[in-house]
Amino acid sequence: MPEEINLIREEERSRKSEIEVSEDEPIRRTLIRSLKKKAVNASTKLAHG
Repeated sequence: MPEEINLIREEERSRKSEIEVSEDEPIRRTLIRSLKKKAVNASTKLAHG
């Protein structure tokens, strides 16, 4: 019985996190894009520096 309660709680947490992620999606994509650009620039500097 306690296992079932834990599973229900985990499902509720995942639903909440999905809602939060969907609201922050544009910001997250922008951050990922900027990190990728920084990584590419750093890689280029190392390769040609």
